[in-house]
Amino acid sequence: MRLGGRFRDSVLLRHGIPRMASRFLERVMEANLTEVIFPLAMPSLTAARLLAVTAWTIDLVYIDAAHELGETLVELHLYYTLLRPGGLVLGDDYNLFSAVKHDVDLFCKCQQLNLTLVTPSTWLIQKPEANGALFHPISAPNVTAGEEQIMVGGQRKAVATDGLQAIKQQQNLRKLKYKLEVVKMQARVLKTNLERELKKK
Repeated sequence: MRLGGRFRDSVLLRHGIPRMASRFLERVMEANLTEVIFPLAMPSLTAARLLAVTAWTIDLVYIDAAHELGETLVELHLYYTLLRPGGLVLGDDYNLFSAVKHDVDLFCKCQQLNLTLVTPSTWLIQKPEANGALFHPISAPNVTAGEEQIMVGGQRKAVATDGLQAIKQQQNLRKLKYKLEVVKMQARVLKTNLERELKKK
């Protein structure tokens, strides 16, 4: 995307560095969603592994990362596992990138799933609901004192409470880092506005 002519404007290059992430944070701030949206600035495969240990219930996943043959297929397998029964996974570029179409079709064939085309480019897959009902937490009789349940690879497993606390502390640290980035962004916006006002005078 950085080198291709048709995508060059999309990455918002500045001094040779893409500004897509910065622009995303700016839009989050403009929409006053800093307490709702929590960006994970990392490769999609790493993010999938992180989400697997957070015990979050995932309702919807939008895949729009890699577009090479086999890459979307790997992402689909990882994120589909994280979805709750009845959840949705969708993406775009179905009719624009042959590799994306190949991987989406192959995944549906492997999992025996129906593919829905919302538009010629946008595809959608729904994970079948368990026994016709929405997801309900599965009890884990093997959980003992000092342990809690987390989702790992789509299954509930017992982990030591102190290990779970460490995970939660890491999440809180990431939230603080994100809020710091938001404050920095706000400072840059204020500085830019101030400079504009000074130039007018």
